[in-house]
Amino acid sequence: MMLVPPPPPAAAEPAPAPVPVPRERPRRATAGRARLRRGRRVFLVGADTLALAVALAVAVAVAHVLGRPMPDLRAGAAAALAGAAIAGWLAVFAACRLYAGGTRTIAPAGAAEAGALFHALLAGSLPGLLAAKGAESVVDTVVWTPLEAVLFIAAALLAVPAARAVTRSLVLPYAVRPRRALVVGAGARGRWLAAALADHPEWGLELVGFADDDLVRRASGPVLGRIADVARIVQEHRVEWVLVAFSRRSPAAVLEAVAATCPRAHLAVVPGPVERVAAAGTVEDLDGIPVVTLPRMEARADADAPIPLRPARSRSVRGEVRTFLRAAAGGRRSHGTP
Repeated sequence: MMLVPPPPPAAAEPAPAPVPVPRERPRRATAGRARLRRGRRVFLVGADTLALAVALAVAVAVAHVLGRPMPDLRAGAAAALAGAAIAGWLAVFAACRLYAGGTRTIAPAGAAEAGALFHALLAGSLPGLLAAKGAESVVDTVVWTPLEAVLFIAAALLAVPAARAVTRSLVLPYAVRPRRALVVGAGARGRWLAAALADHPEWGLELVGFADDDLVRRASGPVLGRIADVARIVQEHRVEWVLVAFSRRSPAAVLEAVAATCPRAHLAVVPGPVERVAAAGTVEDLDGIPVVTLPRMEARADADAPIPLRPARSRSVRGEVRTFLRAAAGGRRSHGTP
């Protein structure tokens, strides 16, 4: 009788590889913190005060290194003059509306703010020099010179934007309660807008929810009602910003309804293709009829984006010359010319 050897044990099946889970972007733990309801402008004024003091000290120190003697002032008189100068510059900033954008805009544009800052510094330089000349008759010493004024402007152009950026990104999200925002339209454009608000806490907006006619649509937040109920939602949830991303109704009708019932709410609209391109056009008055002449447009590569068109860039003379030279070089290579 032959003994049949037992079959070898079956090899164990390899375990399935774990499916990688996308890592979520870390969020700042600001929930549950005691934060102020108001005070954005106060923090910006504090940041500007610190930046102006640093710029003033840098200007005096660099001028002294360049050969300008230090003013013969007592510590108390120097502190009083520096405080008066900083208060004057803050008044100039307020007159140039450098504090108006903190509550009327979502994300202040850095380039526009830098331009306004530069104009404010130029506008305040001449009165500052005249005031310094008047102070010289009281303290009997040279207080401020054009060299120090130029150095101060250069230092302030660096210190003030840096202090404001640090305040908006590191201080305001922790110290000031974010403004409550409602997004009208829970489609793709509304979800992208909600994701942008979540990724940028320095903007100071907190998503309350959406308003959409499709109440069961999947969104990154609760759908609080229909678009016709925007005014009620704003009042019940104390919404401060209404962002119209998409609406089957006319955006003007939505904005008029919110403005009529909630005049304190800030309104913003995500423009469509026509509105976005029209912003770069030229407005003409044709016998009382406003007409926007649009620039030449080209399709963007990411055609799935909510705004698929953009104005075509005008080609400069240098660009035309480069294009001609490249085409000529390609022609020589194709004909075998070394």
